[in-house]
Amino acid sequence: MAGIVGMMDSWLDRLGEFARNAWHWIGFTLGVVLTLLLMMVTPSTWRRTVRREFMRQAYFTGAKALPVTLFVAIVVGLGMVSQALLWLRIAGQTEYIGPFLSMVLVREVAPLLVNLVVLGRSGMAIASEVGTLRASGQIRVLEAQGLDPLQVVVLPRAAAMALCVLCLCMVFIVTAILSGYTLGRATDMTTVGFEAVIERVLATLDPRDFLLLTLKTLLPGFLIGVLCSVHGLSAERSLTDVPRLLPIAFVWSTAVVFVLCGLISLFL
Repeated sequence: MAGIVGMMDSWLDRLGEFARNAWHWIGFTLGVVLTLLLMMVTPSTWRRTVRREFMRQAYFTGAKALPVTLFVAIVVGLGMVSQALLWLRIAGQTEYIGPFLSMVLVREVAPLLVNLVVLGRSGMAIASEVGTLRASGQIRVLEAQGLDPLQVVVLPRAAAMALCVLCLCMVFIVTAILSGYTLGRATDMTTVGFEAVIERVLATLDPRDFLLLTLKTLLPGFLIGVLCSVHGLSAERSLTDVPRLLPIAFVWSTAVVFVLCGLISLFL
């Protein structure tokens, strides 16, 4: 009996420690997010070094991630859009192709997949890069020079991540529709013209959909940049500690993407 009680006490202690650490981490992350948002709207924050780092990160996250995004979009278009064209034609409901694509592709699939692609490709690179800067002592050098690491390191990465996710999502949607329609026309799955498909999709979109798409790309993208950078900043003074942070950053960022996208869909 005493052994069972001792085991339960041990598990409760671990649970309490985990809850305390999680609460501390969430509070710290929220503080970082609010600080970055305040910095973002302050013109004096965007010095030349910050702008240069923003452009470098935007090129790496946006232009470099474009081939992967196009590949995933083509796969989704061939697998989902073409099948939608086929089965809606069989059911005699081709007029619903617009509502289907806007509801499934534009509102749900595209933002989620683009966020995951950017997280896996650029988010992990950010966590590794910032962790290396921290472990090698370069963050302390910035602080000794009177520079704020949040402003110089975290802000340009998070802002570039948010903007690139939005732009890549637009490319993803257009590519998925085009690739699916091309396969549908080549295999006689549909006889509807491409202009008609686009018109039906646009006709079903309203300002709420554009707001939803914007929120599902800017907010998760920004938080991915923040979370990966914060985990990188938590690295110890040894470079061997950096690989340990990568799966933690990936799991937390993935959870945030799913939860945030779900909440946005629920309330909008």
